[in-house]
Amino acid sequence: MKSLLRLLADGHVHSGQSLGEALGVSRAAIWKQLARLEASGVSVERIRRQGYCLPSPLELLDADAIRMMVDPAAKPYLRDMYIHDETGSTNAWLMGEAVKGMSSGVVCLAESQSQGRGRRGREWVSPYASNIYISFLWRYGSGATALEGLSLAAGVMALEALQSQGVSGLSLKWPNDVMAGERKLGGILLEMGGDPAGECFVVLGIGINMHMPSLAAGQIGQPWTDVATVTGRPVSRNAMVAALVSHVLPALAAYEENGFSLFRSRWAQADACQSMPVRVLVGETVHVGVGAGVDERGAFRLQTDAGVETFHGGEISLRIGQ
Repeated sequence: MKSLLRLLADGHVHSGQSLGEALGVSRAAIWKQLARLEASGVSVERIRRQGYCLPSPLELLDADAIRMMVDPAAKPYLRDMYIHDETGSTNAWLMGEAVKGMSSGVVCLAESQSQGRGRRGREWVSPYASNIYISFLWRYGSGATALEGLSLAAGVMALEALQSQGVSGLSLKWPNDVMAGERKLGGILLEMGGDPAGECFVVLGIGINMHMPSLAAGQIGQPWTDVATVTGRPVSRNAMVAALVSHVLPALAAYEENGFSLFRSRWAQADACQSMPVRVLVGETVHVGVGAGVDERGAFRLQTDAGVETFHGGEISLRIGQ
C-alpha cells in the first residue's frame, strides 16, 4: 500500500496500467490497494478514462530527510528512529519495546494508527499520512517524583517546535492540549513504566493535526483545527518532525536534573486559562473560579471565592468559560 501511495504522492494522474507496471502487479491488485487506501482515510480521485490521483500532493515521512533537519545539538540524543506504515499506537509500540530493554533516545512514528489514544483513553483520530503521530522513549533513575510536570513541559516543547515552523497564535490548555484559538491543534500522552520510586522510563506521545482530511474530520468529537488551516499554507511534515525531535530530546535528557523549573515561566506565557473563568470537573463535582496558573509541580491553580484550590492530573477536565 505504501509503495502505491508513493507513486500517487505527486498529485498527478496515473493510469491503472502504469501503476500496475511500476509495482509489478495486476490492475486488479491495484484496485484492491486503492480500496485499502480509501479505507485508511486517504481520499483517491478517479478520473474517467485517465486513471487515479490524490486531491493534492502528499508528503510521506522520510527518516533520512528528518535526520538531516534535526538540530545538531539534538542529534547526539537521537539513538534510533522507527517509522511504521501503520501501528496500533506509537506509544503502545514504544512501551512494549521499553519493557524489553530499549534504550533512551528512540523515536517512533507512524503514518497511521489503528488504536491512537489521547488522555483518559479517548480515541485519537489518526488518518494515513496526514498528521504527526510521534513518541519518544527516555529512561530515568530517580523515579516519578523527579518527573513532576513533565507532561506540561512536553506541551511547551511541542508549542515551541510548532512556532519554529511558523505556526503562531498558539496556547496551552492544562494539562496537555496545544490550542489554536479555541480549537485543539495537538495533544500530549505521557506514560511511565518501571519502578515509580527508582529506575523507570517515560514514553512521551505527541499528536499534531497537520492536514486533516475531510473523511476523518467527522470522527473528532471536539472543536479542532490543523496546521494547514492555521497557517494558510503547506507545512512540511518531515520538517515538523525534525523540529519536535530537536526540541523534545534535549529537554527529556535534562529533565531529571532541572525538572519543571525551566518550563514554568514558558508555560505561563502560553497558558490559555490564565485569568480566565474556568470550570474544573472532578467526577460529578464542578469547581468554578478563575485560572491562576500552575504551581512548581505543574498542578493547576484555581482562584475561587474560598481561596486557591490546586488540582493534579487524573480524572479531571477543564472548561474555559462559565
